[in-house]
Amino acid sequence: MFKNITYRQKFQYLGIGTILVLIISYQLSISKTIRQYKIYKQYNSAVLSKNGDQNSLQMLQSRNTALDEILGRFILDTIDRSKNLLGVVGGFCAENDLKLKEYKPNPLVQIDPVNVITRSVTVEGTFINCLKFLHHLETGSSVGRVGSVLFKSYTDPGKNKTFLNCTVFVQNLIPD
Repeated sequence: MFKNITYRQKFQYLGIGTILVLIISYQLSISKTIRQYKIYKQYNSAVLSKNGDQNSLQMLQSRNTALDEILGRFILDTIDRSKNLLGVVGGFCAENDLKLKEYKPNPLVQIDPVNVITRSVTVEGTFINCLKFLHHLETGSSVGRVGSVLFKSYTDPGKNKTFLNCTVFVQNLIPD
């Protein structure tokens, strides 16, 4: 059978057979290998991203803990004596020759998911004592965040004496 076929025909049959063998081997083995390699790459990238997610999750948890510590200083807690604004202000005024003139809570404001309450405290005294009071509220106590300060001087016409009022606005977070 192969003796009557010319070399040209044998070469054509060889080319056709080679193409058929390549198509069959591609369908049976090479395509499955390529598919498995793609699955391996997806699995590998998923594992790497999962490890990256775990690292980022740990980093996120450590940042959340640090943020909770920072925000914990500003959460309103009137039961704790060191965070009770009137207790801290009253004690400081008694020790430093200041008069507590006014305490006024302002309405509750909701900023994004956080409720913020602002309270104002007005004391009367000398400029140096008012600055000591302000420094104590900002650094020495944990009653909240000092949002703003207003200094006003006025002259009492009856005594012909000048007085200084210091109004401090303290902000606190109220957890839900």
